[in-house]
Amino acid sequence: MDKKTEILGIRFDDISADDAAESIFCASRQRSNMPCTVFTPNALISMSCYDDAELLRMINSATFILPDGTGVVSAAKRQRNQILQRVTGIDTAGAVMAKLARVGGSV
Repeated sequence: MDKKTEILGIRFDDISADDAAESIFCASRQRSNMPCTVFTPNALISMSCYDDAELLRMINSATFILPDGTGVVSAAKRQRNQILQRVTGIDTAGAVMAKLARVGGSV
C-alpha cells in the first residue's frame, strides 16, 4: 500500500474496506518471519498518539493502519486530504477471517 494520509502523525492507509481485507488476507498467507500487524485507530486513539510518542511509534510500525472512525475521516477532509472511507476493525477482521476460512487458513 503506497497511498497514506497523515493525521496527528499517524500514517493512515488510504484504502477501501474491500481492498484492506484482501491486502491483509494476502499478507497473512505469505510465509514470513515478519508478523502482519493491523491497527485501526479512531479519533480517541489518534488524540492519545498526539501526547504519547511511544504509542505513535508503535502504531506507525504496523503493516496496515486503517481509519476506524468518522472523526478520522472528517479530520482528513478538514486537512484537504481524502481518505476513501471509514474502515472498521471489526468488519475488516470478519472479512479477513471469512476469506481465511474458505481456504482453510487460520489467524
